[in-house]
Amino acid sequence: MIGSPVCVPFFVVLFLMKKTMGEGAGIVDDQSDEAVDLDYPLKSPHNSVWIVGSCNGLVCIAVEEDAVFLWNPTTRKSNRLPDSGVRMCSGYLIIYGFGYDESNGDYKLVVIFCFLGSGDSYKTEVKVYSLRTNTWTRIGDYFPGIPLNDSGRYVSGSLHWAASGVQGSSYTWDIVSFELANARYGKIVLPNCGAGTFDSTLEVLKGCLCVLCNFPGTRADIWVMKDYGQTESWTKLFSIPHFMNVRDYEYTALGNTNNINRRQLSHMLAP
Repeated sequence: MIGSPVCVPFFVVLFLMKKTMGEGAGIVDDQSDEAVDLDYPLKSPHNSVWIVGSCNGLVCIAVEEDAVFLWNPTTRKSNRLPDSGVRMCSGYLIIYGFGYDESNGDYKLVVIFCFLGSGDSYKTEVKVYSLRTNTWTRIGDYFPGIPLNDSGRYVSGSLHWAASGVQGSSYTWDIVSFELANARYGKIVLPNCGAGTFDSTLEVLKGCLCVLCNFPGTRADIWVMKDYGQTESWTKLFSIPHFMNVRDYEYTALGNTNNINRRQLSHMLAP
């Protein structure tokens, strides 16, 4: 989740999130501490595998980017999606998003083909796959910005990407939404992270949109949108100060300062 070398590791964020939001809030489960080696489609040490997303027990994976499968890890069954028909060339980026269209009872995959040109120019082609009809539909050559996430974040029937754009002489950072039921774009208003220079990351925590605002060398703030689409529901969940030694770590959650048991954390971080 956090790509900057000065950021807090994501497993620490999950640890703090569980303390704040309750057990079971993240992918870390105290009841399970063993990794399981699963036989996914086209499994090979020579293939790169991209986990696009998961929904209701179905996992969407892309093998070598263009071979896309819907896979049920429980039944071990998978379905390879038909080719999208887009011919790739040098300079193209592929961005996916997977989610469930509840109004039509359909699982859908969105793929964005983005070609970055010279200067600030770019062009996109967007297609949507329907599992119910087993077909691809082209929905246009427009996407509002250059997608920054590797995969769309699925919340409340919509996929979301962080996207950059140009406004005058500066670049913008927006959250672009795509409603699966009617193939309609929108924008989510960002939280007010405060003054200063910071990097932003879009994620999902416990079914809510989440933005991490990282102020390099200072702190990282975790914001969640508790009521989807309601700008006023953005809430700063906790603030993590920059630190050099994770074993001497403190954090601030919802205005209250809490000291993590350093022995417990050191044991958790031990190799």
